[in-house]
Amino acid sequence: MMTRNCFFNHPHLSRQRGAVTVILALFLLAVIFFAQQVVTRSAGTAAFNASLQGDAVEAMLLAESGLERATKRFGSGTACGSLASDGPHSIGRGSFTITNSYSTHFDGSTALGASECRVRVEGKITSAKVTRTIEGILDDGSSSPIPSNDAWAVGANSDIWRWNGSAWSLVTSSGSLTLLAVYCVATDDCWAVGASGKARHWNGTVWSDSTSGTSNNLNGISCVPNDGNKCYAAGNNGVMRYWNGSSWVSSSVGTSDNLQGVDCPSTTCYTVEGETSGMMGGSTKGDVYRGNSTGWTRDYYNTSYEMHAIDCYADDDCRSAGENNSSYFHLWTGTGNAPSTWSLQSIAESPVSSRILRGISCPASNDCWTVGDKTSSGGMMGGSDYYTILHWNGSSWSQQMLLDAAPQDMNAISCASANECFAVGDSGKHLYYNGSSWTEQSSFTSNTLYGIYFLPDTPGSPKLLEWREPDS
Repeated sequence: MMTRNCFFNHPHLSRQRGAVTVILALFLLAVIFFAQQVVTRSAGTAAFNASLQGDAVEAMLLAESGLERATKRFGSGTACGSLASDGPHSIGRGSFTITNSYSTHFDGSTALGASECRVRVEGKITSAKVTRTIEGILDDGSSSPIPSNDAWAVGANSDIWRWNGSAWSLVTSSGSLTLLAVYCVATDDCWAVGASGKARHWNGTVWSDSTSGTSNNLNGISCVPNDGNKCYAAGNNGVMRYWNGSSWVSSSVGTSDNLQGVDCPSTTCYTVEGETSGMMGGSTKGDVYRGNSTGWTRDYYNTSYEMHAIDCYADDDCRSAGENNSSYFHLWTGTGNAPSTWSLQSIAESPVSSRILRGISCPASNDCWTVGDKTSSGGMMGGSDYYTILHWNGSSWSQQMLLDAAPQDMNAISCASANECFAVGDSGKHLYYNGSSWTEQSSFTSNTLYGIYFLPDTPGSPKLLEWREPDS
């Protein structure tokens, strides 16, 4: 008798196996769906994070653009305090704003140098509301000037000498007339003037004569900054000649006394009286006149002492040097545009004897040099001899006498910067200042030198010294 296998053929067991299969399938589908959701969400998060990261980078680039703008403005003369509150400036999807400026380092207390400034800049992506803030310390370039290595000296026999940074060479000697002053607008645009109305021009290649329109001595020359078509030559008997770009014409100052020097810090120029004209002299001695080709006015009335030279760092910052008395050197300081702002500064000459100051140069408002006639400590047994040199430090004048066995009178001085000056004088003597001391240089001529112009150093390029992203 055959036995039937009931286990494999029972109908309830078949139905159970079908149900299990369905459940497993549903579970696998759920797992797959969940995995897909995880993958989708992960991809979305990654894309979102990448977008945020891109916005942050773009905001940083905008902030860096702000630093670049601040650096350029600072290098072009904008004061540190005026760099702030600049913006917003829109670029692409965002903007930058220079929000603040400081005179201190990142620590907020250490003072920065005179040529430095700290700025804070915000870069912002407007639509994403992403902002990055950075701070940078800038240098305007003035602390690292590029030396001009270019100076001109003029004197007897119409000699014109040039310095190339290492040596002096005679460029031309055109006659017996003496040249008394020289000035350059640029390396290829210089004027030299002198006795009997002599005027010569340098075009970068040669010196050529120019008809000044006067036979009076021309004692000083200056031009409006960066404008070779507006130059003024001051001379004896109140003569002022004006170069208009094509010819020399008269520019009446309103005096018949000798004009000894002229300086143009802007389109406004200043000239000073020295020796009075005529056998009997005049009623004035050292007046200051202010003006230009449209007219001149007397800015300061001085009946006591002659002035021989003037230099203005700015319209409101002028200094003049001149005649002495028995006990004092005499200098004047003035703010221009108002006679009452000019004042006499008397500097005690002791222990040296009194001497006249003949040249002055101010590379900065708080840095001026003046030179004049040689001096001696005197005494019955004789004394030491000195080149007369005085220095202004922004608050007072001091003697910086240079001891020498055989000093000569110094007639003119010119500074390219605070670190380089030349002074020239009788018998071809010339002095050099290197930023710390004056020394007498080997003479390149025995003829007297009356005028010197040292082309100013060129400011270095402005730059970003360092930067950071502040915590707050």
